[in-house]
Amino acid sequence: MVEEGGKDYGDIFKKESDPRQLISNWRASREYQEYQARFFEGKRLVEGVTEEEKREAFEEDRKAKDSLLFFVKDQKIDFVYDPKYYSQKSQGAMKLYIKAVRDMFRTERGGGGEEVVACDRLRAMRHDEVAQDLVEEGIVLSTKIGRTLARLVLISEGLDTFKSAQRSDIDRVRVLAAE
Repeated sequence: MVEEGGKDYGDIFKKESDPRQLISNWRASREYQEYQARFFEGKRLVEGVTEEEKREAFEEDRKAKDSLLFFVKDQKIDFVYDPKYYSQKSQGAMKLYIKAVRDMFRTERGGGGEEVVACDRLRAMRHDEVAQDLVEEGIVLSTKIGRTLARLVLISEGLDTFKSAQRSDIDRVRVLAAE
């Protein structure tokens, strides 16, 4: 388990289990609008680009990931994983991802260097699978947001923190390499 505690942001304001509702609320939020505006700042868009295309482009960027994490944290939303909102395929992928993270923590406590790397590779693969399934299911538009939603599930399970989830993948690898 994560020592810092998964829910590190004070009193919970609102529980949310429906990922589609969470994404819809996020897209309508001030955080989304501000981050999306910053993303397009200084960029020249091709004439005729649709709002959907703009949304897709933004949601593939790290700024979108940060926006979703800040939205959940700032709005004090307790996002709780409830399998009933996901397809059987996504449920299976999420279950394997959560198991891979738990296994990685157990291995880290055991200290095995090469074993930890192997577990982290499996965790990363499972993370990608969940993200892709969430895209295919239509819950999210991009694997970037699918990966972020999966991290929110880990936070709700006490297996991750907002601080860790906000790190880039490169930073995360550097931290692991230094340990």
